[in-house]
Amino acid sequence: MDGTTSLSRRGAASVLTIMGATGGRPVIIKDLLSVNNHAQIRNMVGAFEQDGLATIAVGTSEHKTIQIRLTPLGEEAAAAVGLIARFISKPVGETCLDMRHFATLVVRLRQNGGESPQKRLLEAVPSYNAVVNVVEAMEADGLATVQKNPGNGRVTVGLTSLGDTCAGIYTTLDDKIKAYRRNVGARPRLLKGF
Repeated sequence: MDGTTSLSRRGAASVLTIMGATGGRPVIIKDLLSVNNHAQIRNMVGAFEQDGLATIAVGTSEHKTIQIRLTPLGEEAAAAVGLIARFISKPVGETCLDMRHFATLVVRLRQNGGESPQKRLLEAVPSYNAVVNVVEAMEADGLATVQKNPGNGRVTVGLTSLGDTCAGIYTTLDDKIKAYRRNVGARPRLLKGF
């Protein structure tokens, strides 16, 4: 992935799951505060809009409200995240799916043929601790295997069959988001300055 998508944000999987469970009805930022704080949710929703996953509208009743609704691509992403979480059999917020940089690393692993030295993952996410934390969580959730060579200390990360399926889904979503960005271009965020 050249650059990351909004799916690589911390809490993105939980927000998509919450929004996907509404049956197409719009949500407001207050509905999503169980995942992150107000500023982080606002930024994430703005990134979702730029990536074509959500639309944002200002509603006026007694109070000004920001209504967020998933687009068809956002609904597809929410369904995919929910499906993967069912296979892991944990709530989404407790899985590696909800970690920052997860989408970036799983797509990079897929691009490298399902197995990669940890050094190559650091090219995608230049934080050693972030890579180690996500890879350990992926291993705990059954998406990856980690092999350490005691001779030279090199670490190789490989995808399990479930991890490969997950990586395929995220790669497809990544390609669709990039296609959306190319077709529509980056738009200013509606929530900027709110």
